[in-house]
Amino acid sequence: MTKHRKKWFDRFIYIILIITAIYSFTRLFESSDTSDKKNKITIAAVGDSITYGAGVASTRETDSYPALLQEALGKNYHVINFGLSGRTLLSHTAKPYFKESLAKKSFAVNPDIVIIMLGTNDSREVYWQPKRYQKEYLAVIKRYQALESHPKIYIMIPPRVFFENPQPTYPNNKVVDGQLRKLIPKIAEKAGVSVIDQYKGTENHPEWFSDQLHPNLEGNQAIVQAILKQTSLKAAKRN
Repeated sequence: MTKHRKKWFDRFIYIILIITAIYSFTRLFESSDTSDKKNKITIAAVGDSITYGAGVASTRETDSYPALLQEALGKNYHVINFGLSGRTLLSHTAKPYFKESLAKKSFAVNPDIVIIMLGTNDSREVYWQPKRYQKEYLAVIKRYQALESHPKIYIMIPPRVFFENPQPTYPNNKVVDGQLRKLIPKIAEKAGVSVIDQYKGTENHPEWFSDQLHPNLEGNQAIVQAILKQTSLKAAKRN
């Protein structure tokens, strides 16, 4: 082999070694990252605009209730925000949640815990059907219960709606207070899941809402505190 050929051969071997080293390092990092995610407890936060964080739209990545819950629980949890604005649990409405692709993803991630808060938009006079709501809620819960992960499921009573004399197309607190507060615990009992009451803690705090409907930062902080108080989830210890 001539010196010229040997020089190019050595360069070729050197490049191969560099590429192999980079590939091995990348695979090691990916493996570590995947393992880290597998070790985390995945929480699917399912809901409408309240879950999405419409009341803190410009800062929802940090100030929505799922983001604040993630911060509170710490690195051993992975909280995913599956909130979609305007959606209902009821399937006959203009925007049924469980016909959306994001809803399908909430099943696909095989969560360890599911927190559902749907009912505020269902309370509109043009939509509300209590018997159908109960039937469809039970069916949804059954679908989550059938997942391979067998998740712990919490269904939340929504916060108070502060609209006075709402139009038929607006969320109606008469339904939320007068019917959902009673119906959701009944659904939970039938399905064998747990309830988190977000109404009681918010009913006397209109200042926690940016527009009489969507919680602001204080409202979302109150939602997280209610979750921590009413479930087995505990805030991570801080050094």
